[in-house]
Amino acid sequence: MLRDVISIGVDRRPPPALATSACKTVAVAESPGYEAVQRVAREQHRAWLGVIRACHDAIEKQVATGGVDHTCAVWIKNLTGVQVSSLRPLVTWGALERKRWGSDDVETGRRVYYLMPDRPGVGRALAELEA
Repeated sequence: MLRDVISIGVDRRPPPALATSACKTVAVAESPGYEAVQRVAREQHRAWLGVIRACHDAIEKQVATGGVDHTCAVWIKNLTGVQVSSLRPLVTWGALERKRWGSDDVETGRRVYYLMPDRPGVGRALAELEA
């Protein structure tokens, strides 16, 4: 009987204003690349934004000329002039994805390249930060 008394006056549905705002939040959910760039900016890693821009530009140049959709630190230096010692922090933040290609052959070896799975989202976030 006590349970009936307690549950009588309780409306478990959210108020209409909260339901509307929750729907807007879900509808505006951003892409993983966008979120990664925003996270780098929020955490005050401003120097890495230039590296993300260089990676984005290098991959865009390669794809525009019919090339591959991945990159490495040496290619970034050759295509954009930005010197990068390691791209691993960008993998940690979610802007890049690390992939291994090649064989275990001594001559060719195994090489590590980096993909940017959400290139449009990264580009949009960089454009917003520059504006």
